[in-house]
Amino acid sequence: MAHAIKEVARQQHIILHYLKNERPFPEDILYDGADSLLHLVESDRHQFLYTLRYIGDEVTWVRHSVRVAALLGDILLPQPGLIGDAREAVAGILLHAMGKPLLVNEQLPTLDTNLRSSQKERLKHHVRALRQQLHRVGWHPGPVLSCIIDDINERLDGSGYPAGKAGEALSKLVRTASVIKIVDTLTHARNGRPALSPLDAYRWVYGNKGYDRQCLNRYVRRYGLYPIGSLVKYSGGFLAWVMRLDREGSPDQVRVVKNLAFLDSKLDTILADKDIQQIGKLEAVVDPANFQL
Repeated sequence: MAHAIKEVARQQHIILHYLKNERPFPEDILYDGADSLLHLVESDRHQFLYTLRYIGDEVTWVRHSVRVAALLGDILLPQPGLIGDAREAVAGILLHAMGKPLLVNEQLPTLDTNLRSSQKERLKHHVRALRQQLHRVGWHPGPVLSCIIDDINERLDGSGYPAGKAGEALSKLVRTASVIKIVDTLTHARNGRPALSPLDAYRWVYGNKGYDRQCLNRYVRRYGLYPIGSLVKYSGGFLAWVMRLDREGSPDQVRVVKNLAFLDSKLDTILADKDIQQIGKLEAVVDPANFQL
């Protein structure tokens, strides 16, 4: 499964290469990635969510796109009213951020750095940059995919971009995807900004009028305070990756990888159910980057 997810990440680079060089758009590669993510969700959801962490060595925009696309597929598939749009929507998420690397030049040499105000303003043109490049290569996406590309950065209160759309102008699909996107952004460190815990991210989104609270509530019910694939700390000084959750949303299977009393040592022990009590009480979700994980 890790290989399949890494292949989707690799395909992102291939699509970008085609766009940069104005070659015919590789539609088959884009939809192969979307189909792969949806198939993985359906085959073994828990394992899939856990395995998403294995793309940690990819560049930021690729990690972000693949994670958000994967979670969007996971949320859409159980919803009868939206499942029909799942393939197009997931493909749209895989494509939506590709305008950003298209904007890299001497004034914006990299995306993975603390950006100046002028560089942040330049990045807001990434939707137009992607649209222009798709036009140059003669590819015209369908309405659902277009909606994701055009509206994913819009906000309910009109504070988003590129068109400042608001309220009912934004579809339920876009509102759902926007919540997934912002939670992923907030819970991963980026450009000098530390990662928030899931709880703090939820609070931030809840207090922001740009996001749909119903969609946020659905997200919280789906993933909880200790999402599968997150790194958690126990009172005994152990760090572990969450592999499965019980009905109350607490980890009931974890992979223990470090004892903080011995920082240079590595562990690889799977504990489940009552055996988890051996490493203490669950304390918090922590940022893997703080522990070189």
